[in-house]
Amino acid sequence: MSVLVRHLRFLVAFSLFSAAVVPAFAQQFEPDALAAKVAAKILSTKKNVVAIAPFTLHKQPLNPLGEAVTKEFAAALRRAAPGLQYLDRDALARGPQRVNLLPVDASFPDVTLALAMAAGSEVGITGSIHVEDGGATLRISISDLKAPSDPSEYGIGQVIGKFQSSLPLSPDWEELSKRPVEGNVNGIYRPSPEDGVSYPECIKCPDPGFTAEARAFNTQGIVLLMVTVNSAGDPQDLLVLKHPGHGLMEASLEAVRHWKFKPARLRDGTPVSTRVVIEITFRLLK
Repeated sequence: MSVLVRHLRFLVAFSLFSAAVVPAFAQQFEPDALAAKVAAKILSTKKNVVAIAPFTLHKQPLNPLGEAVTKEFAAALRRAAPGLQYLDRDALARGPQRVNLLPVDASFPDVTLALAMAAGSEVGITGSIHVEDGGATLRISISDLKAPSDPSEYGIGQVIGKFQSSLPLSPDWEELSKRPVEGNVNGIYRPSPEDGVSYPECIKCPDPGFTAEARAFNTQGIVLLMVTVNSAGDPQDLLVLKHPGHGLMEASLEAVRHWKFKPARLRDGTPVSTRVVIEITFRLLK
């Protein structure tokens, strides 16, 4: 007997690659010590190709503070380990899947890691900023993208190191953290009821079935797909982020292409396109 559970994980707009002007943080944020620790861990693996996913704020990934801290840390890591090869946005877009990256995609770190892995990156770095009264903490995770990830887990690659650093707040820091962010990025909105953008709702989404090959090998796990749900409620631009093999990716793609959604809407009822990540979990029950 097989059971399949489906979830939607909705992306929000955030860009590491935008041309937005942000204040310099050299006087508030000294990332070199943290970068030195991260560099030492990467160099110990003997791996050379690195991708850094945009850092996000805990419970507020749209905030431009994450972009500023990412840039500061990336510069410090290049100083600490200049011999490494760093993949940028263009390198990810030129990967095997030929993705037309949107700013909205960078808000979800595992999207960046999946694209980086496909483009040949060996190590992925993600970061989360936790802002509290009087200060903040940057938590960094390093993943070996060449090591097989757990097919039953959501993440990409295998985590090989975690570090954190206290980040002192300042007036400039607080100003940036409170800066309003545009919800419409390249025609794609971020689902956020607080900001007047509803979530798309799956209204006709039959489950893909197990393939004969997956049953024969007792294969189970997660298929992750990045999808644009357009203003008509149709899925477009399907991109595979992760799959356990044995035909489950193909079965998922075939099913999702025929799904139907109630599209996201603005407060005035206008339907809009939204980028989402669809998680399909295949489980075999004895």
